[in-house]
Amino acid sequence: MSRSITDVVCTYELFQDWEIHLVSLCHGIDTRLSNDIMTKAMVTILGLFAEMERTFIAERTMAGKMTAKDKMIDF
Repeated sequence: MSRSITDVVCTYELFQDWEIHLVSLCHGIDTRLSNDIMTKAMVTILGLFAEMERTFIAERTMAGKMTAKDKMIDF
C-alpha cells in the first residue's frame, strides 16, 4: 500500500469509508469478514515495518555513497 505509516493508516481508513475491502493472502489480512481492531493493528504494524525498511535502505545507500566518495569512486 505504501512505505509511510501515515499513508497506510489514511489509505486503510479511506478504504473503510468507501467500503473497499483489502485482502492480502501472504499477510493474512482480510477486511471482508470483519472490521476488527486486530486487522487494523496488523495493517498498521506492516506499514510500520515498511517505513522502517525504507529508512534502513536510505541509510545504507547514503553510507555506501559516503564510502565510495571517501575512496574516490565515480559512478
